[in-house]
Amino acid sequence: TEAEEAIINKKRSKKTAKKYL
Repeated sequence: TEAEEAIINKKRSKKTAKKYL
């Protein structure tokens, strides 16, 4: 569902944000 994708995207964005920082 779109809600599940949004949750996965949030988790991914947090991981990638740490990488870029």
